[in-house]
Parts: sequence; structure tokens; C-alpha cells
Amino acid sequence: MLDVHPPHVSVHSWKQFFIHLATIVIGLLIAIGLEQTAEYVHHRHQLTDARRQLETELRINLATFHAQVLEIRRFVPVLQRDLVIMQYLRQHPGAPPSSWPGELSWWFGGYDFVLSAWTSAQESGVLALMPRREVQERATLYGILADLNEMSRQVEHDVWTSFGYSIRNEAPAAMTAAELDAEIQDVTDTLLQYARLINGEWNLHVNFPQFSPAPGPEDWRAITRVVSPERDQAEALAITKQLQKEIESIQVQDKAK
Repeated sequence: MLDVHPPHVSVHSWKQFFIHLATIVIGLLIAIGLEQTAEYVHHRHQLTDARRQLETELRINLATFHAQVLEIRRFVPVLQRDLVIMQYLRQHPGAPPSSWPGELSWWFGGYDFVLSAWTSAQESGVLALMPRREVQERATLYGILADLNEMSRQVEHDVWTSFGYSIRNEAPAAMTAAELDAEIQDVTDTLLQYARLINGEWNLHVNFPQFSPAPGPEDWRAITRVVSPERDQAEALAITKQLQKEIESIQVQDKAK
């Protein structure tokens, strides 16, 4: 803040009084203008810095997405093989490892998206300086990334549950029928979680094409083996498109106000 002081001279006429008053007012206006200019420059720096951090975070998340997709495509077949082995043991109690249809493996990698720059922008209030459309777009992106992180944590939990028999020091071939049934269900649940994660990654790609290449419906079907009639797919897609049109119409109306 700038302090404005009136001249230390005696006022002998109305003319001098108004000159002194005008001097004070002009000084105050200059001070206010300088303060607002400084605040504007500070806000611009805040906004520029926030965008720079968000763009850096975006590049990190794009790399993370690529690694996550590669890991899913690597590990899902391994998990499917583990399921086949457990089903084989259920049908052939006590079978030695040499007769199994493969080798058990539970080695997996987890990759979480980074959300810190967005959280910081929310807490600092810098989002109020951004255009509304930009805020909405970034909020949608980070909402999807947060959901994917939650799915990844659930996947990790389910994988650990799947090889819980090893932690209990139980040999797969020595497990009872009930234990093998529970193990088969655990691995099935884990694969279903991976199917959900694949679906979430596909939705991220559809909304933000820069997240590419993404797993597609064929990756989802490789796990679920579910094929829906084209009629049902078309009807569901028509509802989605209608919703998108209505949302766009609402946004246009809101912008016109």
C-alpha cells in the first residue's frame, strides 16, 4: 500500500483547498490503481504457474496411463492362467506342479495417477481465475483419474487376497475343495476388477483422446467373454448421445445469460 499525505502548507483560499483535495484524491486513485495492478499481475503469475504445474502433471499422467495399460495387458493373461491352474487343481486334487497347465505367478505392478497439482489449485483458489469451461474440463479429467486410482487400489487388494494361500503357507495342491472354490472366486473377482479398470480407461480415452493408445472393448471381452447384441449397444449409445446433446444445450443457454 502507498500512503498519501496532504501537503504541509496552510490553506488560504477555496482554490487552494480544492487543489489540495484534488491532490489527495488523485494520489489515492494512483495508489488504488497501483495496488490493483500489482494484484492483477500477481494473479496472472499464480494462474500461469498453476497451468504450468497442471500441464507437467498431465504429461506425467499420460506416461502413467501408458504404463498402466501395458501392465494390464501383461498381467491379465497371467491371472487367467492362474485361474486355469486353480480350476485344474479343483478337478485333480493333489496333482503335482509338473502336471499343471502352467506356472502360478502373482507378480503385478500398480501405477497411480498424480493429482497433487489439481488439489493444490483447488486449495489455493486459483481456479476462480480460470475460465469456467477450463475448470469444468479439468474437473472432469481429474474426477476420472481419481476414480481410476480407486479402481487400482481395489485391484491391488484383490490380487493380494488371491495369493493369500501363500501367506498362510498353504500349498495349492494340498488345498481342500472348499479352499480351492474360494480361491477360484478370489481370482475371478480380481479379473472382474481389471475389467472395470479397462472400462474406466476406455472412458478416459473417449473423453480425453490424448490418453492413447487405450484398451478397447476387445480387451474387456477377453476377460468377461461377454458379447452383447448390437441392438442393445445401439440403443444404449443413442441414450448417451441424447444426454450429451441436452448437456451441450444447457451449457449454451447458460453461456448466453
